[in-house]
Amino acid sequence: KAYEGEVEKRVENESSAKKGKQPLVKDPKFQVPSPYAKVPYPRRKKVKNQDLEFRKFMKMLNKLEMT
Repeated sequence: KAYEGEVEKRVENESSAKKGKQPLVKDPKFQVPSPYAKVPYPRRKKVKNQDLEFRKFMKMLNKLEMT
């Protein structure tokens, strides 16, 4: 009969966890290792601020009209 009591406790704990009474806490220290190796370089080229400023400058020059 002790076994039945343990099962009832587990069922109560699971149902209360589903209702949100007891949040399930995962171990923050444990992380699943990634199956992929990290690349030593950025995945994609980042647009630098200078490139954006140059684009604005070129747009301004194209709009400029000389008389």
